[in-house]
Amino acid sequence: MPIIIKCKQCGFIFYNDNRLTSIQDVLKNYGYRCPVCMSLIPSSIREIVHELEINVKPLENVNYMYERAKSRIASTIRLASRPWKCYACEREIQPHEIYAYSDKPLCLECYVKTLSNIELRALNEVLKEKYNTTLEEQLKKIKQF
Repeated sequence: MPIIIKCKQCGFIFYNDNRLTSIQDVLKNYGYRCPVCMSLIPSSIREIVHELEINVKPLENVNYMYERAKSRIASTIRLASRPWKCYACEREIQPHEIYAYSDKPLCLECYVKTLSNIELRALNEVLKEKYNTTLEEQLKKIKQF
């Protein structure tokens, strides 16, 4: 979820990142002055909020991304009915093992490495709903083979 801090006067972007940070720390780096329009930014937090537009993407976008990832993952995750070879690590995927298949088969271990945090949460929920298991349980099973 990107956090954007920009000048209200000219739109100069002081900060654009996913990590939380103190507004005052960001502005201190610029001497509480916009380097483009030279407008003075107050140093008290109350006045800063009035002078800056702070744009944090709304939670609805995260929920939308989660639901979209969940839908995509649900159509990608399958239960092997025959042996497959993982495209990434070349390990044999056993029958009755859960794997991912979009254009090439991937074992669960390799598939997990390609996912973001939101996608990992979605994968765990899909596994619970579709196969009544968790990602942790499936990865333990794979390590046993």
